[in-house]
Amino acid sequence: MRFLRIPSRRPSFHVLPGERRGALLAGIDPGGSRGLEFGPLTSPLVGRQEGAIEYVDHATSEELREKYAPDPNVDVAAIVAVDHVLESGRLPASIPMAAYGYVIACHVFEHLPDPLGWLAEIATRLEPGGRLCLAVPDKRFTFDRLREPTRLAEWVEALLEHRRRPSPRSVFDAAMLSVSLPLAVTWSRPASRAELRPQGEGQAGWALGLARRAAVEYFDVHCSVFTPASCLELLAETAELDLHPFALSGFGDTPRGNFEFFLQLLLAKEQPGPARARAFREAAESAHAGSPYDRLAG
Repeated sequence: MRFLRIPSRRPSFHVLPGERRGALLAGIDPGGSRGLEFGPLTSPLVGRQEGAIEYVDHATSEELREKYAPDPNVDVAAIVAVDHVLESGRLPASIPMAAYGYVIACHVFEHLPDPLGWLAEIATRLEPGGRLCLAVPDKRFTFDRLREPTRLAEWVEALLEHRRRPSPRSVFDAAMLSVSLPLAVTWSRPASRAELRPQGEGQAGWALGLARRAAVEYFDVHCSVFTPASCLELLAETAELDLHPFALSGFGDTPRGNFEFFLQLLLAKEQPGPARARAFREAAESAHAGSPYDRLAG
């Protein structure tokens, strides 16, 4: 599988570690439960010294070191040992069923070609009452600023197709509409017109070429685009349809000066879909409207 990134100027993440960890691990004791963390690279949220934690990624540790060797922002010597390697994007058999008290996925959910299929897979690995902890980018404060929030039909289509790679539509949309907006900058000032100029402006042919290749190649783009409210509403709609078995156990809205929000989902197969949907919707209604500078140009 080839992971090809669409070129864009993506600044490094700036996150308050204590705030992030507290939001994601609320109510979880890593020392008293077995955990699984996706894509920790050099900065796992839970270290091995804290408890029984296993790491999963799309490649082995050796392959990751080779991949990131040219990147001056990655200390390849600090890349953690990967315990489980995904197989065509799916969880391998080496990850046992119903064995984990919690799963962590930071900046993974938006990359998934089939989010509902992935949620179903995660549910099979969690113990009853286990939790899924997600950190997700808020489109309003990232290079996804101009892209439309993902709709229910897109998730349903991906599920029914058993999608294994980002769709040509997702690749084309990301190529055309990604911008160079610095992360979280619009908390303190309006975005400039230059920062909101789509990278695909005047290059539709280039974007179309990538979309055509996406039928056979893997382009690592954001397949889903969210605000906190839109993500919660999608999870509500899919809970009503019983397309996932999770209830909401925690929601951390995008903090001022930051660009990501936090969700903690509880495996709750016994709860009826409409009841689970109500909790997601109540949280969506509580989400803030964004920055006072949340407008298209300054």
